[in-house]
Amino acid sequence: MHGLPPPVLLAAVFVVEGLFFLGICALVASRRPRLVALARLILGAVFALYGVVKLTGTQLHHVRSIARLDEISSSQLFWYFFGYSRPYVVLVGLAELAGALLLVLPWTRRLGTLAWLAFGVHITVLDFAYDVGPVRFWVLGLTACCVALVVTDRDAYRRALASLLGAKEPA
Repeated sequence: MHGLPPPVLLAAVFVVEGLFFLGICALVASRRPRLVALARLILGAVFALYGVVKLTGTQLHHVRSIARLDEISSSQLFWYFFGYSRPYVVLVGLAELAGALLLVLPWTRRLGTLAWLAFGVHITVLDFAYDVGPVRFWVLGLTACCVALVVTDRDAYRRALASLLGAKEPA
């Protein structure tokens, strides 16, 4: 048999990967600077890969023919719809690459974390809403890692928000 592995194997791989990223979340929660930096690099690499696969047409590519709408799954409809517009896919891929770059650069890491938290929540909601299979657990793990990174830097975000709102910092 050639092609993709059996669906059960793919499901197991995505669940294990999701658990791996939940493990990274636990390490990030320990607030050890080296572990947090390593988690940012790993997430940045994964998110950069997300952008590259969109730009190369490997993910969200448009399929020319489609069965009758009542004969396809919500997951197939999802891939068909989001792959229909090549400019949209390129824009999303570039935004994902930019977010990954922001995440790994030390002076923009917090902005990148917020960008990827927004991307992650959006992708997670879409994957669960369209029942996109076991990959949704992988994305949920990535999103949870972004939440852990935000929680780790919560004091810096609180100060930045206070500064933006013009509030005085407590003495």
